[in-house]
Amino acid sequence: MIDMDQFNARLGNNQAVIVQILKMFSDQFGKQPDLMRPSFTHGDTDTLFQLAHSLKGALGNMCAEEDAELAGQIESLARSGELPAESLMAEMELRLSEIEAQIQAELN
Repeated sequence: MIDMDQFNARLGNNQAVIVQILKMFSDQFGKQPDLMRPSFTHGDTDTLFQLAHSLKGALGNMCAEEDAELAGQIESLARSGELPAESLMAEMELRLSEIEAQIQAELN
């Protein structure tokens, strides 16, 4: 989950920027928690790596450190040409759903 206190502090409590970033994340990742699933299903570790890398960076920037770490695990496996365990993918999808709910609560 996003540490909103830390995220707000990082951005100087600039609500306009915070809202913009939350909306961008929601549009890019949150509304499709299974965004990485097709790459996983098809064994496309290159695309899986790219998606996990982008997700890791976005989550880290939004102060969702544990979630960024999970995306980093997927990224590392995909970088080495390995697919992550199904349970790891399911956990990432669950966390993205939870973050999307958190974002929507913050925006409303």
